Amino acid sequence: MADRSEENTLLIAGEKGGGKSTTIHRLQEWLTAEHGDLNIRSVDIPAKIITAEAVATLLGAELNVDLSGGPAELVKTDGERQPTVIILENAHNFFLREVGGLAGWEALLSFTHARLSNIFWVISVNSQSWAYLSNVFGRDYQFSSVTYTRPWSLNDIRSLVLSRNQLSGFRIRYDSILLSTRGPEAGSIRNAEQLYFSLLWDACRGNPMLALQMWLGSITVNRQIVTVGLPVEVNAAALEKLGEELHFVYAALVMHENMTSDELVAVTAIPHGVVRSALKTAFDTGFIERTILRRYRIVPLWYPAITKFLARKNLLHE
Repeated sequence: MADRSEENTLLIAGEKGGGKSTTIHRLQEWLTAEHGDLNIRSVDIPAKIITAEAVATLLGAELNVDLSGGPAELVKTDGERQPTVIILENAHNFFLREVGGLAGWEALLSFTHARLSNIFWVISVNSQSWAYLSNVFGRDYQFSSVTYTRPWSLNDIRSLVLSRNQLSGFRIRYDSILLSTRGPEAGSIRNAEQLYFSLLWDACRGNPMLALQMWLGSITVNRQIVTVGLPVEVNAAALEKLGEELHFVYAALVMHENMTSDELVAVTAIPHGVVRSALKTAFDTGFIERTILRRYRIVPLWYPAITKFLARKNLLHE
């Protein structure tokens, strides 16, 4: 607000559940409170907008300008525009890894690369998508500033879980398996708590959303008492027995975060019958879910195990 430069883009990359949306919403609240004269436009990108025309229509509606001819009109009207921050969440929905599937992302870059004084872009993207796009377009040439969500510390995860539980008013009790450790502090509630959250942090890899889901999966509730057992981790060993074609299907799901069966066929060049078999197998195993919009995605609890397995197979870019 105090100065103008061409450094007017910020990309936030991170895993699902790592805090991208929460951070952006906090930023939006702060900007609204501190800069009342700032025009803030926030868009959650619907899946999938992959043509240049669709991207131009979406951004043009938010900026109240016809962008069908490209960024020239955006530059032309910039001088009379109110200072604007445009926030684009889930920008991985702008592309598909197929022939012609990058046109939407290229259109986005054409607008963000335009020399503007009164527009600042804040864009969030899945870290796996960003790793792929970085290999295609270059990591250092797409946005003027890139930041990554970092894993939370063990203490942060513990504070998050315990503060949420405090709001419930439930009293915590630890299972005997956590209390029966060896050493001078055996039977200590403090030691049991430290052991539990060490195991939870290792399992969730510092992902706050995953930590909360694992916490809910490791407790039983009886009246006003929460009994805490061991955090439950999933095992991706069953994937070893599946064919390589199925692994390509799951890697595409991780990269794009959500896809239809037709989109999976397009990006993998695998027959529709094999894709349907991969989805059915995943449903039966429990690591894929389908949204109300009939899009498929990896179940969050399975995400660390699936990405670790696929990375070992060299099927991911990150």
